[in-house]
Amino acid sequence: MDIALLDPGLHNSAGHHLDLDLKIIAELQRRGHRVSIFAHEKLGAGTAKLLQSADSVTPLFRVSPYRDAALIEPRLVPQFFDPLSGSLSFFIDGAKAVSEELKTVKGFDLWLWPTLFASHLLACADTSPPTRISGCIHFEPELTLLNGQAFWRYAFSRAIDAGLPFRAGVLTPELASVYATVCPELPPQLWPSFVDSAVPAPQHNKMERIGFFGQQKRNEKGYNLIAPVVAKLLEHGYQVLLQDSGGSLSPSTHERLEVLGHVEDLGEQIRRCDLVVVPYQPQGYRIKASGIVWEAIANGTPLVAPDKTAPGNLIASLGCGRLFGEPSTESILGAIRTVHADYRIVSSLAHVAARRWADRHGIQPFVDRLLSAENR
Repeated sequence: MDIALLDPGLHNSAGHHLDLDLKIIAELQRRGHRVSIFAHEKLGAGTAKLLQSADSVTPLFRVSPYRDAALIEPRLVPQFFDPLSGSLSFFIDGAKAVSEELKTVKGFDLWLWPTLFASHLLACADTSPPTRISGCIHFEPELTLLNGQAFWRYAFSRAIDAGLPFRAGVLTPELASVYATVCPELPPQLWPSFVDSAVPAPQHNKMERIGFFGQQKRNEKGYNLIAPVVAKLLEHGYQVLLQDSGGSLSPSTHERLEVLGHVEDLGEQIRRCDLVVVPYQPQGYRIKASGIVWEAIANGTPLVAPDKTAPGNLIASLGCGRLFGEPSTESILGAIRTVHADYRIVSSLAHVAARRWADRHGIQPFVDRLLSAENR
């Protein structure tokens, strides 16, 4: 098949977009499909170079789905950020912009949206292409839209009314529950994670190196807690690995602190660690997944994560880590101390979790779901 991979959120190497798109491209090409990728019009040259395995790469979309003013056509910025009507404009006018761009995407057997937003679904309903459509929803409805459930409901209704041949999936049970109430007529299904499990390494027996991954300068990532937590860990004699795919971290001069930018194989770096810490703000991860947590589980590495979150629920169900409550330096360090005290037990459970993960998740079953879009 000729497949269009549509990703308006792809413009640099930060976040999950580049890594996920590269995995999908490789898996689709392994199956003999041709893949053309359509990204944000401000796709960076370095990121475009990393995508050269695709059959074609086209910078196309004018509007980022994350409501980032630097990645939105300037004339649209004032209405998108209006304090009263911004969400409505971002949804309707954003969908209109995407719909105009989709009219240039022709001659494909399937449109894939690796990261689907409400405005994308509405744009597809407006365009009504003569092709199947499949997409994965990663975030809660309110990520960029006030009263987001209403906008998603409208997008689903328009797609159903248009007879759009589409299928959507989500990546956590918590998201599945929310979106089932948004669209009970055609609820998005729970799909496997796209993170492959490596052949489980021998069980970690000693906690020496602690890793922090994907630490972009965003509040929900707990970025403000990184410096004090890392300082204490270094003071206590641990080695620390800090990775940020966005390149916002300065090089380290400390002999036990290693700083990395974008890496091609995140799992390989996680396997070098004896513990992975995700100091997220709980509200930001209440129902959405964490690719870092998936990678750590898939590679048999124990975790510390926030309680009362989708990643925390997954870790608790597998027993492969410990959770902290209110995000603070002391609560995170307390959870790390607990893992250290119980390390052999936690590491053993993490090893078992990696084996279980391999039976259920990975890019192959994820792409199977993407390709299973059916005409309604």
